[in-house]
Amino acid sequence: MKKLLVTTMLLMIYTGAYAQSDYSATWDLNGSNGLLGLTIDLDIGTTFISAHGGVDYDDGLTSPITGTCFFTNNGGIFCTSSITEGLTGILDIGGDLNGTWEVIDIDGVIVESGEATFFDVQ
Repeated sequence: MKKLLVTTMLLMIYTGAYAQSDYSATWDLNGSNGLLGLTIDLDIGTTFISAHGGVDYDDGLTSPITGTCFFTNNGGIFCTSSITEGLTGILDIGGDLNGTWEVIDIDGVIVESGEATFFDVQ
């Protein structure tokens, strides 16, 4: 009986991990060396937005990203995300859903930057 109870509880808890995100948004990245696009699944909470997705490169590779966003006073969102190996991505999107993208290394140096042009949301 104890095994049945534990199994049932684990299934109830684990089932929520496959919930669909609130939105999936895509931006084209212009002016950045080697970056083509950004796709993020956004899960909106009461104050913060959880962001999970990927950055597409011109060589066909995609780097996974995960981060946190919040709503800004101008009706947009501001996101910071962990990319790989000490790189941080910053996405600053205005109320028109367009904005800027920067990649910053562990020393705080901007290694890439450019425009983020809104493409699609689902």
